[in-house]
Amino acid sequence: MIKRTLVLIMSVALCASMTQGAVTQTGVVNPDVSLWNSATNVWVYTATVTVDDGSDIESNLSAVGATGVGSMTVTDPGSTWTLHHHARMGYYANSNGTLNITNGGAVNGTHISLGLRGESKGWCNITDPGSILTATRFSVGHNGDGWLDVSSGGVISTSDGRVGDQSGSTGDATIRGAGSKWINSGEFNVGYFGDGELDIIRGGFVRNRSGYIGRTGGRTGKVIVRDAGSEWINSSEFRIGHSGHGELEIRLGGEVSNVLSGAIGYYAGGSGKATVRDAGSTWTNSSILLVGSNGPGKLQIFDGGLVSVGNTLYIDYNGDGDSSLPMANGGMLALKGGSAGDDLADFLSMIDGTGSIRYFNGAVWDDITNATAGVDYTVAYQSGGDLDGYTVLTVTAAPEPATMALLAIGGLAMLRRRRR
Repeated sequence: MIKRTLVLIMSVALCASMTQGAVTQTGVVNPDVSLWNSATNVWVYTATVTVDDGSDIESNLSAVGATGVGSMTVTDPGSTWTLHHHARMGYYANSNGTLNITNGGAVNGTHISLGLRGESKGWCNITDPGSILTATRFSVGHNGDGWLDVSSGGVISTSDGRVGDQSGSTGDATIRGAGSKWINSGEFNVGYFGDGELDIIRGGFVRNRSGYIGRTGGRTGKVIVRDAGSEWINSSEFRIGHSGHGELEIRLGGEVSNVLSGAIGYYAGGSGKATVRDAGSTWTNSSILLVGSNGPGKLQIFDGGLVSVGNTLYIDYNGDGDSSLPMANGGMLALKGGSAGDDLADFLSMIDGTGSIRYFNGAVWDDITNATAGVDYTVAYQSGGDLDGYTVLTVTAAPEPATMALLAIGGLAMLRRRRR
């Protein structure tokens, strides 16, 4: 009886040990995962490594998809991969590396790159509540191509986030779904020395200090903030076309805000365009906004979209005639201050620069001073509500169908994602 009891206990213990979490590998991994530690440089070639069920692993300099196709998956609560040096998903040319963080897994690192070298490709997928990646610097497309997808409550937390990091790179990032977040304690760049695209959709959330779209000359950044609950918060300055070309589209209830100055087309050589359209879509500037600083800038407000400016609005700051602010179909512009009246001249006196607000007069885009009050626009000072102390210009005039079709085509062009 005692012997049978001991056998039963040993059998239960063996089954329990077999079901515990483990770090497993298939394919060529150098060194074997059983030898990884904080000082180990690791190479995952054409292979997969899985960290699950509360397991932990560490490494130093790391490459997933060093050659061929490699992947690393960290899954389940308590499962962690701690990186003590630069980690690369996709190392050599024509290599492919993927990092998956799911079901509450966690990755902690210093610098993590997707697509390290030219012709390499890297992916990172963070999904499910509790799944988190923490890094000092995160590059979506270092010198190669990178893709980041954060969904279903996944979180990425960085000090320095870059989409399209170095020369020759392309980066594509999507933050989608309620609870899905990219939190940056420092700068956030979309199109740094490479080209980058970012979608914040279906309730996704991004927060950073300073935000830049199209940071350096010759590079392009594009951002879409779409759907109710989707939000991008810049706690400092915000630039669309800093020295490169930047495009921002806020649609279907998306929200963007910046605490310090906002600018479209900041430096000479930079250029930018922002479009805010659809009811509930807002761009909130707590300080000044420059639509065309030293480069060309355009701000379009259509279809019930709202842009508010807490300090001075400048249109074509340097006076070279290359910047404008067209409005139509119930687009709203709110400026802090003004009298408690509905005078257009008083509203325009709060705007600096040589550019103008444009409306469609039935034939061409014309200066708002030529519009008819009560027919083409309204001006109303707000006493109470979210815009208390602001004066709001609403342009009701609508472009003809051909012009609206061209505007819609432009919006669809921004919605197309590069599939490489």
